[in-house]
Amino acid sequence: AKIFSRQIKTWDHEDIKAANPNLSVPANTNIKVAHRKEGSSSTAGTTQYLKKACSGSWNLETGSSIDWPADTFEVQGSGGMADYIRENTYAIGYLDAGHGQEEGFGEIALENKAGKSLTTRQANIGDAATVALQTAGAIPDDPAADWSAVNLYDMTGDNTWPITLFSYIYVQQDLRKMDSMTASLLKAFLEYVASDRGQTLMGTYGFVPVPAAVKTKNEATMTSIQFPVGTIDMTFEVDTMMGDGMKLDAISAKRRSFADVQQETLLAEFETAKVAAEARPTVTTTTTTTVVTDNDDNEGDDHDDDHDDDDDDDDDDDDDSAGGIAWASLIVGVLAAVLAAVAVVKSNPTGSG
Repeated sequence: AKIFSRQIKTWDHEDIKAANPNLSVPANTNIKVAHRKEGSSSTAGTTQYLKKACSGSWNLETGSSIDWPADTFEVQGSGGMADYIRENTYAIGYLDAGHGQEEGFGEIALENKAGKSLTTRQANIGDAATVALQTAGAIPDDPAADWSAVNLYDMTGDNTWPITLFSYIYVQQDLRKMDSMTASLLKAFLEYVASDRGQTLMGTYGFVPVPAAVKTKNEATMTSIQFPVGTIDMTFEVDTMMGDGMKLDAISAKRRSFADVQQETLLAEFETAKVAAEARPTVTTTTTTTVVTDNDDNEGDDHDDDHDDDDDDDDDDDDDSAGGIAWASLIVGVLAAVLAAVAVVKSNPTGSG
């Protein structure tokens, strides 16, 4: 708290050395504090935790966007935070665990409410949600209640991580006036996110699946939503479902848009035409000229023969030129078709094939 609020400004400050006796840095090395420029949940989580856990030391505001000390450094987005930390020695900032681990950054161990110092890799992130469900008032029993103040900061438990954020989705409870197909897609999305397959994907992006108790609560909440008449249960084609994968009620990762198929076909035709053009036989003309010196009249004839031969050469050149023009026309034509396919993608991105 004192570092981010700039009450402590150097890495060799006595408070830091007391907590990290093996830390060795040059004397008076400035701590470069980075913070998000725009409002973000990361800023809200960090400042609200610091206010809750270190109320005597945190003298700044809390929220997704606050007024930081003038000698701190602002960055744009998670990517900007990652870039700043990577490019600046002795910098400190805050970043979601998945992003930071992917970058290979060093991580500061935080002391949880049980007095255990852990990094996110050592902690059980999901424990915070489990404890919250067991703590009166931490999470509303009624899914329609106000969730704006819900957080999982500094929960009890030996393995909890102090700054844990809870992602949740607001859904209108009465959807009976919604278009039935739109409602079917929304229902499928909500069910997929809460499913075992959907939760498994969380790890891919550095998130942690919700504990079983939270999943049970989600399922109960889903039953309270009123969907319109005509809402159907969608299926997900993960493995090939012959015939069924093409049906209206199937959401398939195997489908491609019509524009993708059309562009692939055009490119294949282009390559075929190119191979054919490169294989086109070349005609070589050999010209033999005989010069007769003992007859002036024949000289004129020979001269005319030369012109005839030159004309033949010109014809060959014309053949080549005509072939070249045809080939160039083919290239332009195919490229125009490819560009047209791109235009189709932009104007009709949801087309299916």
